[in-house]
Order: sequence, then C-alpha cells, then structure tokens
Amino acid sequence: MAEPSNSEHLADTEALLQTESEFHLSYDASVPCVAMTWRGYHTTPSFREKNEQVLGLIQERKASRILCDIRRFLLISAADQVWLSGDWLPRAMAAGLRHCAIVTPAYFFNQVAVRSVADQIDAHVLRVDHFESVEQARLWLQRIPAAGNTPHRLGNVTV
Repeated sequence: MAEPSNSEHLADTEALLQTESEFHLSYDASVPCVAMTWRGYHTTPSFREKNEQVLGLIQERKASRILCDIRRFLLISAADQVWLSGDWLPRAMAAGLRHCAIVTPAYFFNQVAVRSVADQIDAHVLRVDHFESVEQARLWLQRIPAAGNTPHRLGNVTV
C-alpha cells in the first residue's frame, strides 16, 4: 500500500483539528464492556468530569473491560496524564477494571501521551492493548475468558 501524500496527510490533520469535541459513554453488553468515544479537544475540567462518569459506569456495571475509542481525541495534557496515572486509573483498577482496549489515536502527540500513561500501568493488574479499529478492540475484549476477572494484588490491597 502506498504511503499517503503530504497533501493527504495535511487534509487528515486539518480534519482532526476541526473535529468538534464529543464524548460518548455506554455499556456494550455484547462484549461485555464499558465503551467510550472521545473526539476533539477537551479542557481539563471536561476531561476529568467525563472520566468520573466512566468510573461511575465501571462501578455500576462491575465492568472489568473497557473499550476506548480515542482515534479522534486530539490531546491529553501533561497534567491530565499525571491525574490519570496517579488518581483515576488506581480507582478504576480498585473498582475491578482489568482489560483496556485502546483504539490508537490518529494524532501523533496523543499517541505519545497515551503510551506514556499505559507504560506506567502494572500489567499484572490491568492489561492494556492497542488496536487500529474498534472492531479489532471489541474482538480482543470478547475473547477474554470470564476467569480473566479474578482478583489481583494492587499494592497492599486485593482488588
């Protein structure tokens, strides 16, 4: 397959920058998993508020799996990366989150940010994998056996 031309790449970048900010959250019983889709840019207050909604749904549904479609999410700020790693993710793992399927961001700087956060996660507690499409991510989550939801150690706490 041929590499995209500079004009095609520029058009893709311009389309990303013009993407309206959107956030969708649901529970997909066919997987089963919490599913979230981010598009555009979100301020720190918006980003954190929406992630609190995600955590609430993880807790409500006792979900151990999450599908994160962040292809069109522009950027996670450095402060929000620290917050995700040090605050939100430990609470999500304590709530039972064990498998995270990430649809890789199209925006390069967000790819770096997402990998930076993912690299800090204890893979014995939360398995994170990256995919090119929602379909691949969903299939991976569906193939995880129910036994994959067993308790793990998180520091001095069994979760």
